[in-house]
Amino acid sequence: MLNVLKKTGKVSNFLVLNFPFCHAFFNLNLVIDMRILLVIIGVIFNLAVCYGGSPSIDSLKLSIITENPFSDQGGYYISHASTPVSKHEYIFVANPLKKGFIIIDGQKIFINHTITLRERKGLTMYFSSDEYNARLTLKNEVKDSVAEITYSGILTIQSGINDRKFKVHGRIIP
Repeated sequence: MLNVLKKTGKVSNFLVLNFPFCHAFFNLNLVIDMRILLVIIGVIFNLAVCYGGSPSIDSLKLSIITENPFSDQGGYYISHASTPVSKHEYIFVANPLKKGFIIIDGQKIFINHTITLRERKGLTMYFSSDEYNARLTLKNEVKDSVAEITYSGILTIQSGINDRKFKVHGRIIP
């Protein structure tokens, strides 16, 4: 086949691999169409990116905050949607100055507020640190009393290209 390709002059689209170490048993010349080679390299690259080396989103596990890291009582107290707020098992806490606190895989992380966007049905607050970003989207405002407001929404934690969303609810004490 190699001789046919050389005679027709259509060698430019093909890659010819010669394996000289195989000459003891047989002469092996491998002719591969470049388009097929590019497809094979693309598939291998995609598999390596999808399944190799990147941390999984399961590594973004939030722990319950057992003690308030801030001295004041006001702020944002957010827990999983499946956990009653009355249990005081929070996964995200922020003080009135909006300095946030989360525990990811046992590591205590303070995150700083960057911006709050008010929308028709609620608000979205963005927090960031060196390694993590958090977006707290709160909707469905219910005023329990003058001193407390209850929200439900979604907390998104991002680390690099991985992010994980949690259904949350909580209370805001001004």
